[in-house]
Amino acid sequence: MRRKKFLSRVWNVLSFLMGTAYSWIILAVTVFLVYIFMQRGFQAGFTYAGTSLAADPDTQVQVQFEVKDGDTPEDVYARLEKDGIIGSALLFRLENILTSADIDYKPGTYALSSDMKTDQINSILRKDPPNTDITITIVEGYSINNIATYLEDKGIMPADTFIWASYNHDYKYSILDGIPIGRHWLEGYLFPDTYFIKGNLSPSDTADAIINKMLTNFEDKYYNEFKDQADAKNLTMAQVITIASILEKDFPRKEERAQGAELIYNRLNRGMDLRMPSTLLYALDEKVRLDRLTRDDVNVDSPYNTYNRPGLPPTPVCNPGEACITAALTPAQGDMLYCILTNANTYEHQFFATEAEYQAALAQYNEVYN
Repeated sequence: MRRKKFLSRVWNVLSFLMGTAYSWIILAVTVFLVYIFMQRGFQAGFTYAGTSLAADPDTQVQVQFEVKDGDTPEDVYARLEKDGIIGSALLFRLENILTSADIDYKPGTYALSSDMKTDQINSILRKDPPNTDITITIVEGYSINNIATYLEDKGIMPADTFIWASYNHDYKYSILDGIPIGRHWLEGYLFPDTYFIKGNLSPSDTADAIINKMLTNFEDKYYNEFKDQADAKNLTMAQVITIASILEKDFPRKEERAQGAELIYNRLNRGMDLRMPSTLLYALDEKVRLDRLTRDDVNVDSPYNTYNRPGLPPTPVCNPGEACITAALTPAQGDMLYCILTNANTYEHQFFATEAEYQAALAQYNEVYN
């Protein structure tokens, strides 16, 4: 009875093989395998066959192998062969047919190596994938470039994968209505927070998952906490978040943020150049340190360079947190128009209402430190 069952399986395999371009070659292989079974017994035969399916017995390959939603067994076999885990997708399928193997593979990412036998691979791919969920904490003031570098440093994805996803996917959120897709279109709207992301995703899908969570978080917070205040002051979301992003980078001391916002609004209302270092560094793609700026850097032709053109830059220069958004909506009331960074370590500033006061303090500061 057992032999009849086995011969029936062999016949099914032969029927399948006869329809392929390599039918005669594979038929010979099949006859050889049948001979092995008859000579060594069913279990011994597949012990022999299992070792022969390795891609290269002298070279061990280890990969993170992904089974995707909607994959057929044939899709899995083909990628196993492509990734060097097995030597032949066709022989792998043949063995599964002959052994009536359970090939109910579950989507996920699995650790596989080329020295595994067929039954080991099948067993691993049938189990729930290991929990590889990731936790990320994006701090206030990170730009998209900073987030990308952070993700790469944590081994989650290459930095370029996140940057590419940020301007090549059309994310559908009301906060983005009217903003053209481009290199900087999401800057300012990726809300800094701690996020928990499903780990069994490709790098591209992980980037999308992170961006969607951050945009959802921002949209929820802006509409529930800040939109009414912005509307009451006749400010657009872009204006509020751009000012908040400058405060985040140039006025990191919480006790100075309201006064920094006061200075920004006063200079904007007078049509003056903002002359904010954060915008200049952003114009230089964040590749130059503030203490290494040259005259050519300061004069760079960029819409983000607020040293040589009035108004706000075209987008935020980082992703601000709640405190800076609040400061952008509640500036101090006064006449401050100028400031000097008096301590580069603590980011402490001195503020002035007139240019004469500013120039006098600047001369004294230069005299002391030069």
